[in-house]
Amino acid sequence: MLKIPRNEKGITLVELLAVFVISGIVVLLIIGIHIYTQKQFQNQSEQALKLTDVTIAMKEITKDIRSKDIDYWDEDDQKLKFEDEKYYQLIDETLFKNGSPYIYDIEVFHVEIVEDEVTIEIKSESGQQLETTLVVR
Repeated sequence: MLKIPRNEKGITLVELLAVFVISGIVVLLIIGIHIYTQKQFQNQSEQALKLTDVTIAMKEITKDIRSKDIDYWDEDDQKLKFEDEKYYQLIDETLFKNGSPYIYDIEVFHVEIVEDEVTIEIKSESGQQLETTLVVR
């Protein structure tokens, strides 16, 4: 009998298709993870930026309260006015400083003055919130 030499070098079409399918699944998983991490990064960056905005506003208002005398707090207008005509006011989710937009996307700006204590609360739309109480001497 004559032996027919078998050449088993190379790959079959089925093996090639299996490699493509498995490679495609791996690539889709990697792309999905990459997109998810990008969205998480964006969300966390925005939250950090909003917290930074609220922190900056709180520091500036606190500094002004410590260095100037408060003239009044108007609950209806949400306006904190100092004796030197400087003021902070919340209008349509924007905190204004002396008539100029200062911090955007502010949901709550509340000041409570009881005797020699001033409590300030600032909250952004994203839920970032700071509250502090100062004793004015």
